[in-house]
Amino acid sequence: FCKTFSEIMLITYFLKQGRTILFLLPDGDKLNKVRGRCKKVILANRGFLGYNDDKGFSPVGSFGFNNGAALYFGLSSVPSNMDETPADVVIFDEYDVHINSPKSNKIDAKSRVSNRLTSKSNGLFIISSTASAIKGNGGITDLYDSSRRYENQLPCNKCGAYTNFLYDDHFRVDDYPKDDLAVIERDSLGYVVCPHCQAELRDSDQYEMLKGAKFVCKDENKTFYSVGFHATTWSGPNKSFSEIVHQRLKAGDDPLLMADFYNSRESRPRDLMRANGNTRDGLNRLEYNLRCPPAEVKVMTCGIDVGKTRAHIVLLGWGYNRNTFLVYKNEINFGDRSQLKQALTTHIMELCFNK
Repeated sequence: FCKTFSEIMLITYFLKQGRTILFLLPDGDKLNKVRGRCKKVILANRGFLGYNDDKGFSPVGSFGFNNGAALYFGLSSVPSNMDETPADVVIFDEYDVHINSPKSNKIDAKSRVSNRLTSKSNGLFIISSTASAIKGNGGITDLYDSSRRYENQLPCNKCGAYTNFLYDDHFRVDDYPKDDLAVIERDSLGYVVCPHCQAELRDSDQYEMLKGAKFVCKDENKTFYSVGFHATTWSGPNKSFSEIVHQRLKAGDDPLLMADFYNSRESRPRDLMRANGNTRDGLNRLEYNLRCPPAEVKVMTCGIDVGKTRAHIVLLGWGYNRNTFLVYKNEINFGDRSQLKQALTTHIMELCFNK
């Protein structure tokens, strides 16, 4: 299930309706990538959308259309983008990145955008994200839990019953050589088990299952202000069951790799509910606020992986019996190496002293 592809399809739909759209993203690199993808779709459908690139459009990087529609882009860390850019549809991508940032999360982006859209008769606010914010911090999982919830379910090819297949509950794998994980994907050894009829559903069954996929409401008899949708990676054609099993086993017991797997593939936050009273595979998923480690933490370590224009920073907390807590994780864009020291110093100071 490709989140960005779905957002671009929504943009195309709203542009055809003549709507004005603001697409908010957490950093400049992601903004440029998504804008480039949108441009390819717009140019490929120039006639259908009525794109007019002869007269130009302001500001640079925005798109104007003959039916009055417009598409703007902005950074979620810049308040003026939420307060001033004209729009009746706002799409906020990677919301949890915004929530997890010690700088950006000081900006109440959701309230800013919501208050602004109240003046629009057809205002619409769409928030999407990979689930990475700890529960209780106001991230995408909290927004989903407070909405009318829909989850993407797949039908069993044998009995027809619908299920929201989850990795720990339904995924299995045939015997394989422990020193050759790649054979799982190569020989299609991964599969899911239908909880209703116990049928083994293989990669060869997945395409037919996807054709019958649908969003099922979990809150039919409740009234909510918003609507939320949850989908896993295997709810779409991007990854086979065997690929998912391979990726999970490849992550092993590494806390960060495991957390990234459940965040990006199952769309669950790092404090995923414990199954049968036990933490999943040794990764401590107790509920605690990000940047506020629980009392069990005795020592914290900070790791920084530096690239050409950005650095990844991870803060881990360690307790007794090798219990590990993810305290903080973020990506810092510093432009060039001359700005590296200042960018890291500023970021770490804000993290440590401003929480």
